[in-house]
Amino acid sequence: MEETYMQPKKVLITGVSQRQVNFDYTMRELGELARADNLEVVGDVRQNIDQANHATYFGKGKVQEIKERAVAEDADIILINDELSPSQIRNLEKELGISILDRTQLILEIFASRAKTKEAQLQVAIAEAKYQLPRLHPSENKLDQQGGGVLRTVGRVKPNLNWIADSSKNGLRSSKPNLLKSINNNSYNAVNGRKMRFQLSHSSGTPMQVNQRL
Repeated sequence: MEETYMQPKKVLITGVSQRQVNFDYTMRELGELARADNLEVVGDVRQNIDQANHATYFGKGKVQEIKERAVAEDADIILINDELSPSQIRNLEKELGISILDRTQLILEIFASRAKTKEAQLQVAIAEAKYQLPRLHPSENKLDQQGGGVLRTVGRVKPNLNWIADSSKNGLRSSKPNLLKSINNNSYNAVNGRKMRFQLSHSSGTPMQVNQRL
């Protein structure tokens, strides 16, 4: 049987500096993470302001610039160098008419696509559920019918977010003791022959740190 080649999605990398001394480095790193997730980086747009806009993350003029650049580069996804709030994702998708992927989503995708052991899969499942729960509020934007954002779940069945909303609270409570036990026994997972540390916040259940060389 002939294998089907999947053309990589085109992403436009964007970010707000917010006085970060290592902003340039984090933007370059985001590009490397995107390529590790089989995404094609077609360019980047940056905004040097002290604080992100609470509604759309970027200022109004910069949102328009991103929209024009995305059209020019034929981008499929806007990748943002930060973790956005659910409302910011929804507002940006409505303004831009294109899917938004934030840094946390991208990291979750990378972990999910490489999670081979039971404990790694459990870590990712809990982190994804914690991330998605606040984003299960449909808006008028058709792109937002899956809760906002574009968690692509590479190589896996896309989760039913309605089911997550109904059952994840009980599931997370029952799974957490097993997760913590697994982390205590082995906090390192092999990823393509490299070691990647995946730490979870006991309060938020989201990745706190990723130490890796891609």
